[in-house]
Amino acid sequence: MGSLLSAVSLLKMMLAGSADATSSVIDMELKQQVDVFVGHTTAPWGTTYFCHRIPSAIRLPSGTVLAFAESRVGGCEDGEPPGRDDITMKKSTDDGRTWGQLTLVASPANDSAAHFSARNPYPTVDARGRLLLSWVNSTSWSSSSRRQTWQRISTDEAATWSVDTLMGLGALDGSLLGPGQGIVLGRHAPASAHRGRIVVCGATGYGGAILGGQSAAVWTSDDNGASYQPSTGSDRAVPMPFKGLAECQAVELRNGSVLLNLRNELGSRQPPSHVHKRAVAISHDGGRSFGPYVSCSDLCCRC
Repeated sequence: MGSLLSAVSLLKMMLAGSADATSSVIDMELKQQVDVFVGHTTAPWGTTYFCHRIPSAIRLPSGTVLAFAESRVGGCEDGEPPGRDDITMKKSTDDGRTWGQLTLVASPANDSAAHFSARNPYPTVDARGRLLLSWVNSTSWSSSSRRQTWQRISTDEAATWSVDTLMGLGALDGSLLGPGQGIVLGRHAPASAHRGRIVVCGATGYGGAILGGQSAAVWTSDDNGASYQPSTGSDRAVPMPFKGLAECQAVELRNGSVLLNLRNELGSRQPPSHVHKRAVAISHDGGRSFGPYVSCSDLCCRC
């Protein structure tokens, strides 16, 4: 998938944040595959990308679908420090059947560093219908002053963007949100007491100097992304962030609960029956706190 990202995988990402993603939709028969991001190609602005990784897609209120990716120059592997990464985007107005040309979202033009690295595009459509896009500048891998999680806003379907501002993730600044998309509560549970709240999640341990090692964290916002508060465990027996877990996706269930699906990197530090199994956790207060995570036996991953 490193050099080729298709509309099939992107559609599954859009469905990941939706409680309407019934099994009949997710398991639909493949009718058409469209190559969205293709490696070893030169962009309209002259940069040749070796591969594209960490994709995310989101549907806007108008029905337009936007797909984002990390577009990597010179190689496809992760590294410490990472190599040159730009964030790029494509747009579809026909449910992913066709896509417009590649568009540059974050690049060295936004940063003076020679080895600019923009990572993990993570979109959210807030309660106002605005597009919020977070990303991480990890140009200086070991410097906490440069490894920061930024957010920009668009009110015209990504034609223009606001100035980047820090998300304010505190001690976990530099966390890589996603991959996937942020969610807004009340869209699938209209009677939710937390209608309009944004819930985002991500992995903390890719940022070099971030304390605590690899962990999964969650944040919520009740002011349309102006500020974010870290989620906690439901009691002292549930420490958060979830240590040993990583990349994640949140989804609102129809009963108003928030379910978190997480990558499991605990390996041999857990019971053998849990190895290579995804983890899940549930919040009953709109994402502000989560109960203990459990291994999900029917969701496997090589991590």
